[in-house]
Amino acid sequence: MKIKMLLVLFIMIIVPQFLTAKTNRSAKEQQAYKEHRVFKACIQDMECSDYMSNENIESLTATSTLKHPKKLYSSAMLLDNNPNTAWCEGVSGAGEKETLTVVFTQPTYVKKILLSPMYAKSKATMENNNRPKWVSVRFNGKIIELLIDKYLYNGCGEEEPCYELLDLQSWTLPKKLQEKPISKIELIIDSVITGEKYNDTCISELGFVKAEDSLK
Repeated sequence: MKIKMLLVLFIMIIVPQFLTAKTNRSAKEQQAYKEHRVFKACIQDMECSDYMSNENIESLTATSTLKHPKKLYSSAMLLDNNPNTAWCEGVSGAGEKETLTVVFTQPTYVKKILLSPMYAKSKATMENNNRPKWVSVRFNGKIIELLIDKYLYNGCGEEEPCYELLDLQSWTLPKKLQEKPISKIELIIDSVITGEKYNDTCISELGFVKAEDSLK
């Protein structure tokens, strides 16, 4: 009898609170959370077999790292699938020409580069810190430039900024570049959008999608 009473109380008190919290999210937020969960599944290699897991990456290093007594801003934060963390550069100035270097465990065919080009913990955190505007990507003797002033690939699903959510952007490499295996990729910050409070440039997430040739 007591168990039944406890179950009734749980249904009457806890469940409505859960439903209210869920419905309080806007349609855009619900879609963004859904897409974030799908991305997490891809990271864990559960649903998206073409997403490159961390096991394919031998090392990820940065030319500098912001030092903080209580928080960690190392390049490892780029691979943790957590928008609440970020790599932040640590040089004097805005961080132009700071470089991330990714070395793969073996030559790999890459189709897409995925990037959350900001400190994506919250809208305030994003606005307080610098974020990349132009990023050069160097590999196999080639350099391509990524423009990050329009947030087209955002959780809102619209061509407008949606910074408070994990805002992964995707760039597809030209077909010819997908046909050649890559051992190392360098991402160089060329210019930034200045933050309102801190002069540190931060990036929350980095990832890659394999090209079809590597899946055969």
